[in-house]
Amino acid sequence: NDEDRLVIVDGQQRLTTITLLLIALRDYATSIASAKDNDEAESVIDWLNEYLKDRDKKERKDYYILKARKKTYNDVLIDLINQTTLEKKYDKAQGAYLKAYRDLKNLISDKVGNDFSKLDEFAKKVLELEVVAIVLNSDKEAFNAFDGLNSKGLGLSTSDQIKNYLFSHAEKLGCLEEIEEKWDEMESDFEKTNPELITKFLRHLWISDNKYVSGKDLYNVLQSEINSKKSARGL
Repeated sequence: NDEDRLVIVDGQQRLTTITLLLIALRDYATSIASAKDNDEAESVIDWLNEYLKDRDKKERKDYYILKARKKTYNDVLIDLINQTTLEKKYDKAQGAYLKAYRDLKNLISDKVGNDFSKLDEFAKKVLELEVVAIVLNSDKEAFNAFDGLNSKGLGLSTSDQIKNYLFSHAEKLGCLEEIEEKWDEMESDFEKTNPELITKFLRHLWISDNKYVSGKDLYNVLQSEINSKKSARGL
């Protein structure tokens, strides 16, 4: 895209969790480093920061390694990286990031206590994790791969399956960005209450305008409906 970034289709949660863990490690290192550990602590903190952000020499501003697709999530992630969360208020969805960060920091505290050498060892183990990157050339290929990968493991929720198929069809019609924006608006509303209600909402919406459909048949019915649409307006 414009920023020359790779879009992550599958693996966002893993990479976000690892990023939050790196932030928690960096901040915990700062809190327990004693005078005798000072030089080593600075080295470890700088080292961890390199995995969180870099300096864009061309734009002369910070370049964040992981960028969340939704602005609300990206805002709180950047605040955590920059250690500015105390200055702001966050909504319920953003609060989930803060809770995860605090839980990870507590986990680190339980594991390493005040022993800086243990923290250093823990950080190195995290950074030894290996990630397999499968880079594809188009959104269509990515959506197909996403379907294939997730069909082999834990099943996706019905709303995730519908979203994936909807985005795939929107990409064919050349209106992916518009459809993503509309879906994000709906998703953001539910994240303030209960994201798990999206499937129930879609089912009731379909029933109110069409006919009864069971939860297990909802995806197949909406898949056929999506296929029948030939324009962004229809979608």
